[in-house]
Amino acid sequence: QSQARAALQVLGSMHEAPWQPAQLELAALRSKPEQFGAFVAPPEMAKPERIAADRCLSAEVVRKLDNLVGVPTDITSSLLGQEVPEELKLDLQVLYLRRVHHFCFYAATWCKDEWELRERCGTAVLRDVSSEAGVNQPKQSDEGEWAHAHEQRVKAFMATVSCQRPQPLTAETEPVAGRVVALVQASSLKIAEGKIRCLRCGKHFRGFDY
Repeated sequence: QSQARAALQVLGSMHEAPWQPAQLELAALRSKPEQFGAFVAPPEMAKPERIAADRCLSAEVVRKLDNLVGVPTDITSSLLGQEVPEELKLDLQVLYLRRVHHFCFYAATWCKDEWELRERCGTAVLRDVSSEAGVNQPKQSDEGEWAHAHEQRVKAFMATVSCQRPQPLTAETEPVAGRVVALVQASSLKIAEGKIRCLRCGKHFRGFDY
């Protein structure tokens, strides 16, 4: 929740200083791709209809993962309710998934931390708005196949994802309950009916529950 609230605070600053979409020079990626560790998606992923579809799809993933891990609904609503251009909205949601949930939207991969995310999915996935083939792009004859496969990956993830939340330990449930009883018995001595002495502090109590 702390990461999600931090992301919400950053988004709130948009009202004071509107964000402008930043463009990363693909020429730099081509010359030294290992320096950035980024993957460049094919041009089909930058088409307006694909942007709109991915904006809706990424919103579904945000709702799903936020709900699974217990992120408050007000944070989810604030993120998805940002009044910004469609492409920027998609980028914000994709970035939120990476930073808060360690989830790569384009690879449909959920990682345990940011280090595993970078190892498996790189630092980012960039959309190529040019018509030229760039780093790690499929051939032009594959146009449409990448987007279809991407959508199927995300939908398959949504259909199968689950999160087993750890159960908090209490004195009334095992294994803590048995250990508490053993500790009380080892630390107490019954002097008489209604009179128990604590072997640790020497004080007397009416029963073991005290």
